[in-house]
Amino acid sequence: MTGLRRSMSTLLSALSTSGMRRTLLGYLAFATTEWAAWVAILVYAYQQGGTAAVGLVAVVQLVPAIFTAPIGSTLSERLSRQTAVVVAYGVLATSMAALWLSLAAHGPTWSFYLAAIVSNCAVTLCRPAHYAALPRLADSAEELVAANSASSTLENLGVFAGPALIAVVIPWLGLSAVFLVLAGIVVVAVISIATIKTGPLTAAAVELHGDDAEPGSFLDDAAGGLRELRSTPGASTLLGLIGVQYVIVGMLDVLGVIFPQDVLGTGPSGPSVVIAASGVGGLLGAAATVLLVGRRRMTPAFLAGFVGAGLFLALVSVSQVLATAALLAGLSGFSRAFIDVAGRTLLQRTVREDTLARVFGVQESVLMTGLAVGSVIAPVSVLLAGARGAFVIAGVVPVALALLAWPSLRRLDRQAVLPGPEFAVLQSVSLFRPLPQARLELLSRTTIATDVEPGHVVIREGEFGDKFYVVAKGEVSVVRGAREVVRLAAGEHFGEVALLRDAPRNATVTATEPTRLLVIDRDDFLSAVTGSSLSHDATEHIVQQRERPAGDEDTGPRT
Repeated sequence: MTGLRRSMSTLLSALSTSGMRRTLLGYLAFATTEWAAWVAILVYAYQQGGTAAVGLVAVVQLVPAIFTAPIGSTLSERLSRQTAVVVAYGVLATSMAALWLSLAAHGPTWSFYLAAIVSNCAVTLCRPAHYAALPRLADSAEELVAANSASSTLENLGVFAGPALIAVVIPWLGLSAVFLVLAGIVVVAVISIATIKTGPLTAAAVELHGDDAEPGSFLDDAAGGLRELRSTPGASTLLGLIGVQYVIVGMLDVLGVIFPQDVLGTGPSGPSVVIAASGVGGLLGAAATVLLVGRRRMTPAFLAGFVGAGLFLALVSVSQVLATAALLAGLSGFSRAFIDVAGRTLLQRTVREDTLARVFGVQESVLMTGLAVGSVIAPVSVLLAGARGAFVIAGVVPVALALLAWPSLRRLDRQAVLPGPEFAVLQSVSLFRPLPQARLELLSRTTIATDVEPGHVVIREGEFGDKFYVVAKGEVSVVRGAREVVRLAAGEHFGEVALLRDAPRNATVTATEPTRLLVIDRDDFLSAVTGSSLSHDATEHIVQQRERPAGDEDTGPRT
């Protein structure tokens, strides 16, 4: 329950200001719409053409999205961050309205599927635009970290809320009404986000960064990630297994629509119950992965996740009632959370840091491809082995592949770069508590400890700021002008505002006793708190801070 309490605490912290609150609630509206529309579209396909149509429609939606996804990363560079979110959500709302209109007006089937393709492409625009917008809205480093963590929590919540919504709407109002409700939800989010007041860039930010550099092509970046994976023993195997898991997720999207209606006879609301249960399991599993914090070896958790996800999915085949199928799907979703977290952590521990973004770019393509392949395999499995047999195939095959890959995964674990010696101290810093373990581990490996004597000036008011500091032991005095405003002890931090604002230091910090400081470079700090390797995106937008009492701008404690 500790992980769940931490998730809720993070969510409440991120919702503390109006602009961030509206942005995060808008993201929940997006995540709910994404999953509700996906399930509702597949239910419609099943009604129109049965099992084969479900798989075909899933693939038809996914393939264009694979090519649209790179656009999402550039949308926020060509528009303002806020405008990019409004445009992306606006396209999504329009596609929902088009889906409703196609059904309500009894239009041709192709018009419905065309709107479905547009909606799935819009999804690939919304997520990058949201994460690029967060730094502009955060009032402090703590709030930015909380907002990134809260976004992940809300995304998992949407996996449950979307299918749960259509389970309620379809029996009362019918399938077409689902899309009208979703269009209304997203329109409210668009209006709310469009009216958020944000400030202009500071002159310091513009002077420091200048014009954005031209990004490399998507193919060049992907090639760099592929080269790194090939050169790291075991990394390709790990990524391949993650891809296999998403093949199973793609199969489950299809089987979750077919099985309740075809085998259990639940009607069109049954699929949403099964898929929502999987989402609840994933949400609880994500909270439970806090158990992995500080663990040296990740492959046991990765393999256990594979075995649990597979076996629970295979057991769905013997379900006779909807409640049992939903429970087993939830347990499978719970196990998959450990695959995601352990697998991502292993990649971050083993590949070179300068290629990490490109490696995850390759992973994103693998995930989308896996979903498409699973959507093709699922109806074929049903035709060959029946709906129950298809669940056995979906559960047993990935477990067998993971067991075969176990020796390679163990080698990967042995060569992993472990957390730095300052990991435990960074864990205790309130600013970093919402960070995922993998990101904090990465930060700990670049953190340097330094000892200073009493009277040593750590930073001086007016000078350029390029480092963030944590007091590991001892004490420092913060002086603004000629007045001491605060003293910081072990576990407290300072220096973040100058980094976030691209502004000079606004105070002088001096050691008052023998003190050990943990020093983190500007780019490493910004990369950690924003979740992005591009420090420009982190710094150019966090410029409008709320009014704070004197002595509260460049120090760790918030009074």
